[in-house]
Amino acid sequence: MRVPKRPLNLTKVQAAVRQSEAAIRALKRGDFDIVVTLACAAEGMLKTDQLHLFQLLKDHPRVQKYPRKQWITYLNEERDWLKHPSGTQTMTLDCFSAVVAISRALSKIGKEHWTALMEEFLEWHRAYLEEVNAKK
Repeated sequence: MRVPKRPLNLTKVQAAVRQSEAAIRALKRGDFDIVVTLACAAEGMLKTDQLHLFQLLKDHPRVQKYPRKQWITYLNEERDWLKHPSGTQTMTLDCFSAVVAISRALSKIGKEHWTALMEEFLEWHRAYLEEVNAKK
């Protein structure tokens, strides 16, 4: 096996972009566990004063009737299952969960840092949401 010996120097934004791009490539392969792990790591690296998807989901008026802690646990269920040894021994991860994870990460990365792959994901995402909504 050949591994580069050079160090990799990154900013937080550069690392989040790299992880998000790797998550999108994993999505294309159907590796949803890898998607959730990488995308959620990217999301967690960045702070922003801008409105982002997790904030919208967490604070949406329609979920105010649910206990806040329970709702946040639900939003992070797949991420936490992959991250911690507790919980059930099996989990089904699907395309929708993976897409939400990537969307959460990209919403925290400023558009000025978006790459062509992220734009490609956005275009695909729009069509995917139309397909999901049509099935309802």
